[in-house]
Amino acid sequence: YVEFLVKPGTAAGIAHFYEKALAAHVTLDRQADLASARVHIGQNQSLVFQGVADIRYSSRVGLGLEFRRCS
Repeated sequence: YVEFLVKPGTAAGIAHFYEKALAAHVTLDRQADLASARVHIGQNQSLVFQGVADIRYSSRVGLGLEFRRCS
């Protein structure tokens, strides 16, 4: 999967876009106040949009978005 760190409250809207505009299978997972959206794009492949509490100050974030390829 590829993970994108996003602002809190945006994962549901991202999930809605992929589901409606691209007819993708989407899973929305809510953990506490943060949510993550998993967009299934192929066999064993997905895009994960993970809400991060304070994205501006996360040491893992460059320009407000992080791209990580995980196996």
